[in-house]
Amino acid sequence: MSADELQKDDSELDTVFKNAVGKTFLVSCRVKQDTYNDEPRMRYSISKIQPVDYCTEAEALAQLIASYPKE
Repeated sequence: MSADELQKDDSELDTVFKNAVGKTFLVSCRVKQDTYNDEPRMRYSISKIQPVDYCTEAEALAQLIASYPKE
């Protein structure tokens, strides 16, 4: 669901957030630094949120561990 779709109906916004509380998601975000009144600040924007696919993530972690040099 896009932010524009959520903005149209405030009651649906509450439902979406209540359903997401306590769940784990993969989040892709961007961070941009800008300056306002001579003070730097960070601006965060989320480009993608998706549920965790534990099987795929476990395989990726196993490959990462296997790639470490053995002592």
